[in-house]
Amino acid sequence: MKPKIESPTFAKKTPKRRIPAGLLLGALIPSIFVSCSGYFPLWLRSPDHAPGDPHFSGAWTGRWEHTESGHGGPMQALIPAAPEKTGDYAVKFRAGWSGFLWGRYTVPTSIQSTGEDTAHSLTQKDLGPDQGGTYSLDATITPESFSGTFRSKTGDLGTVKMKRPK
Repeated sequence: MKPKIESPTFAKKTPKRRIPAGLLLGALIPSIFVSCSGYFPLWLRSPDHAPGDPHFSGAWTGRWEHTESGHGGPMQALIPAAPEKTGDYAVKFRAGWSGFLWGRYTVPTSIQSTGEDTAHSLTQKDLGPDQGGTYSLDATITPESFSGTFRSKTGDLGTVKMKRPK
């Protein structure tokens, strides 16, 4: 009678574990909305313009559009009433594209009054190689409009037009 030889435990075939599609989607969908969750409460609570604050502070909403391709999407901004210690305003931008993707960026922004009801805004931000690199935004802000031109070092060029939310 031959002795029975057992195979080592590491050689045993283990069943493949699959992640149920419902669980995967249940984890993925909330992660998309989490990227926007901190912005919404701030934007909804932000006044159009508080008395005594600079005319450009508060909430803005509108669109951005690429000059050559015409593609674009929604855009929002929150401009604080007071600058940071550096003299720049920590402006919070939120931009959408492709109908469902959103990006949030807090950007140090130089805002200088150029008249009683007009200000000039200049900002620059590196969004990373997957989002086009470094962009700059040169804008004019009045009490009711925020309009400007954006460009990137890779050649993207377009416009931003926002107004106070209704």
